[in-house]
Amino acid sequence: MKHPGISRRHMLAGAGAALAGAAFSTRVMAAAPPPEAVTPALIDAAKKEGKVIYYTSTDLPVAEKLAKAFEAKYPGIAVRVERTGADACSSASARNIPATSMPSIS
Repeated sequence: MKHPGISRRHMLAGAGAALAGAAFSTRVMAAAPPPEAVTPALIDAAKKEGKVIYYTSTDLPVAEKLAKAFEAKYPGIAVRVERTGADACSSASARNIPATSMPSIS
């Protein structure tokens, strides 16, 4: 059965556009993982490792001030500030964080 104004190509394109619109209009948001407690065991493990690498895209003076405050709060754990763009921060973090652990931001 032929319809003069509607072809199979038009029907498929319309159906595809409708499905894509429905798929991309839905907001998918995951809940943040619960924060981990800073325990003496965690601090001891960090002291054994000896350093933390802080990847950031913030201004260098701000990052260095934060690093100094961290070192003052946790003596024996050195902080190395790596100042890069946001894209580089994301990929560097992904390379250095095991897939089974999530960072705790507090």
